[in-house]
Amino acid sequence: MALSRVHLQLAVEAADRLSGRLRAVIDDHFGHYCVGAVAPDARERNTAGRASTHFFEFREPATWGRATAGLFAAWPDLASPDDVSGGQAAYVAGYLTHLAVDEVFVLFCGEHARRADRAATVGLTYTLERDWDDSSGALARAAAVVHPFDSGGIDHMVHAGRLAELTNWAQLLARATSPADIVRVFARADGRSDDLAEAERIAAERLATGRSLFGDDIAERFAARAAEEIDRRLAAYERGDGARYDSPSLRAGFETAPPAASGDSRA
Repeated sequence: MALSRVHLQLAVEAADRLSGRLRAVIDDHFGHYCVGAVAPDARERNTAGRASTHFFEFREPATWGRATAGLFAAWPDLASPDDVSGGQAAYVAGYLTHLAVDEVFVLFCGEHARRADRAATVGLTYTLERDWDDSSGALARAAAVVHPFDSGGIDHMVHAGRLAELTNWAQLLARATSPADIVRVFARADGRSDDLAEAERIAAERLATGRSLFGDDIAERFAARAAEEIDRRLAAYERGDGARYDSPSLRAGFETAPPAASGDSRA
């Protein structure tokens, strides 16, 4: 799946495109919005844990595009931004951006997602990264508010302790300056050597795999498709229509395919 760095970048860019009531709420509670944009990953690191916070199954295309409706089926009291506090509404809006990005991710991953092809999934993850100098300022703005975070009494929809750990992780990734830097962040977290030369080798290998499978322009194509999906979901949420949201184009051509062969469930 996309790393928190991509989630934060796309969420902030989406907020900048908004106008009206939801934009005002996000501006007033920007930290809640950014934390919501990474919150679904505050989960158990297994496929069952993913579904419980993402509301779709990575390997089951029939569920793709339905995550927003699934979220509000599980949390109906949060479905309208007019019925909750500003902080809660901003957090939910951020959460919706995360679901949109990850469902676009499985669309692009396609058959590789259905087979749980780890090499392809990781390759796609790394090739989505862009704007390493953060010229837009999106990541710098998110990093400044995502950790530490005061929840302010909102419903997290995820485990609060894991969310607190995740925001620290998200801040580290948001401040990464190269693909190799991301590899080193993971290595340090796992207690492994963060040797720069080895990190550069690993990053180059993952980028090569991703580009060979998905194209050299994958980052731009993905960002455009994800932005489109985020905008539609935030508009539906602002109208109070999120509980009925569906995006069938995210599963078109996959949902009636025969079951995929067993693969690496860690993808």
